[in-house]
Amino acid sequence: MHPLSRRLKRWLIVLAALLVVGIAFVWSLPEIVKWQALKQIPAITGRAASIEDIDINLFTGRVAIKKFRLAEADPAQTFVEFERLDVRVVPWSGVFGNVRVSELRLTAPSVNLVRLTPTEFNFSDILRKLATAKEGEPAPPAARPQGQVALDHRP
Repeated sequence: MHPLSRRLKRWLIVLAALLVVGIAFVWSLPEIVKWQALKQIPAITGRAASIEDIDINLFTGRVAIKKFRLAEADPAQTFVEFERLDVRVVPWSGVFGNVRVSELRLTAPSVNLVRLTPTEFNFSDILRKLATAKEGEPAPPAARPQGQVALDHRP
């Protein structure tokens, strides 16, 4: 067998393996994002959250979050929920740290805001948690640029 053909076979095997790994990553990405969201939201807010499904299309920049619910301090009550959130991000805009959102659609949102006392609301615990979390974090370096999200608008 010619040495070039063995080298070619090795490259084809490596490329096929990379293709399989890439396809597996793209296929599993929505579940990874959902798992991370359901881990991070309760850690940030101190409240239970649920998401039925997340769809992600990396090629078109579309993301859909279906049946989101954030509970009140009492998990039996709902604080925020929506049927569906559709977002279209300009593909590759996040590569440079600035995400451009070209479309945002929220279907059937519901927010339960309750004033508990003259100075307290049913979301005051979330604000306190966010404030204490930011106080404990080190300040970001001034030289590092901060990412931005921009929403395109059409006249």
